[in-house]
Amino acid sequence: MEIITNIEKFNPISASIITIGSYDGIHKGHIKVIKEVVRKAKKNNLKSVLITFDPHPRHIIDRKNKLPLLMGINQKIDILKTFDLDYLCIIKFDTKFSKITPEKFLSSQLIPIFNPKYFVIGYNHHFGFRRKGNADFLFKYFNDTNVNVKIVKPISNSSNDISSTSIRKLILQGKIKKANEDLGSPYGFYGKVVQGFGRGKAHNFPTANLKTTEENQLLPKSGVYFVRVMNNGLNAYGMCNLGVRPTFEENEYAIEVHILHYGIRDLYGTTLKVEFLDRVRKEIKFPSVENLVSQLEKDKKYCLSLIGKYN
Repeated sequence: MEIITNIEKFNPISASIITIGSYDGIHKGHIKVIKEVVRKAKKNNLKSVLITFDPHPRHIIDRKNKLPLLMGINQKIDILKTFDLDYLCIIKFDTKFSKITPEKFLSSQLIPIFNPKYFVIGYNHHFGFRRKGNADFLFKYFNDTNVNVKIVKPISNSSNDISSTSIRKLILQGKIKKANEDLGSPYGFYGKVVQGFGRGKAHNFPTANLKTTEENQLLPKSGVYFVRVMNNGLNAYGMCNLGVRPTFEENEYAIEVHILHYGIRDLYGTTLKVEFLDRVRKEIKFPSVENLVSQLEKDKKYCLSLIGKYN
């Protein structure tokens, strides 16, 4: 997959199949769209192109209420590399770009550069100034041309259509298993290991204290989770606490991961990927540190019992 970060310097291609979107949190609905793009491209001997934006458009349009992200651009790239796309085009989204109408976006950039023969988009997709570019717009715009538009129907779970919005709500509610089911893969993020207070180590529960690499990363509801940790190709299971450590009368939010075995060491200063697999319990204020440690032993035993489900 070739990554295009400067569309103006990219040499035009003869023909392609295109999809456009923010693709925040690549879920089952997104996967269906991407696979259809790749399938059609191979069948028709065309190039497959996915166009996305960085930063997320909502971060420019509504700067005061920045949307917490399901994934940052680097994690998005890592996932998209697995789909056999020919091109990933990342367009810088700024105030100037936000004013471009869908007509101008198509006529000045997409059509002359990518020469699309197909547009494949999700059923609720919008693009361009004031989100005027949607399925109806594309059908009208390409009427009486040789460009085809395909709308991919949504994938539904037991209660609603799968979307980034619905998955975001599940994560905020701590319903991580359900969120993972709708995503089609475990929810996670990258975090740099930073200096902590060392309390965990003093009580035989050493932790890696993390700071997310994505500034606006969406975090699951506070509590204890069973997680998988990845570092330089090595994987390990652990338990992660998200919250303010109320037993110690603190109010600063912290992300702490205790690794259940020792295949990964010397983590300070490194970057980990943490995947959330299951919620263990809510965050609790214990009457004493001894009570906390006793509960952590129970949490660890429970997490160890879960490993067989994910191996």
